[in-house]
Amino acid sequence: MDLATVAGALPPYHPRRLPRSLQSILTGPTQLNLCRIGGVPVENNYWQVNLTGMHGEPMPESTRDFTAFARTLRTQTIYDAIEGAIPFGPIHRFGFPCSVRRRFEALDSFPDCLLPLGDVICRFNPAFGQGMSVAAQEAGALRRLIEARTVDADPLKGLAQSFFAAIQGFLAAPWAAAENDFIYEKTRGQRPRDFYQRSKFSFALQRVAAEDATVHQIMSEVTHLVKPSSTLRDPQIASRVTALMAASA
Repeated sequence: MDLATVAGALPPYHPRRLPRSLQSILTGPTQLNLCRIGGVPVENNYWQVNLTGMHGEPMPESTRDFTAFARTLRTQTIYDAIEGAIPFGPIHRFGFPCSVRRRFEALDSFPDCLLPLGDVICRFNPAFGQGMSVAAQEAGALRRLIEARTVDADPLKGLAQSFFAAIQGFLAAPWAAAENDFIYEKTRGQRPRDFYQRSKFSFALQRVAAEDATVHQIMSEVTHLVKPSSTLRDPQIASRVTALMAASA
């Protein structure tokens, strides 16, 4: 995976200026174009636009190329937003080889005075911006565990196993998002046994979200770790998704 990111400001006279209430814009990949592009507002009235390419998709090296590429996407929302924008600095590019999850929780034992955290445990697709949030959640869980052990004679004994068990819920949603990269034939690794069924549910869910702003908001909140992934299995949402899956079968 390759990423390119740039920040810039839209001039006040921009004819297609984005509304202030807009929190993000996203154009997903297609079968012919494996790139994902998204924009979010940041400080000082700037917008940051991130382009993600899979399996060797070329990344733009200049702001002109970046804007020209945005024009080739299936929707023109992002192009219309950034065309004529004033960039703040150069395009920053970097590569990301793969998502990795290390199953420390499956070990029979672990050293008492050693504890992995963040990317050492699970490294996600950075396109969704979840890594730092998960690391912060893990740090919070660690603090609670340590506080509960302050009266123990040896508070670090067995801490790792308790910590690994406590953080599994934090990893579920972002790791599921990372596993979606298996839709690309070139993605290496072991696909989950239920990947095909999960993919069908995910595609149908996106279609429901495209027509229902409330479902779209919930879906976004799950992606950004504001709500647990179980929220998307709410009967009112799941029934609509499964009905759509059945109709498309």
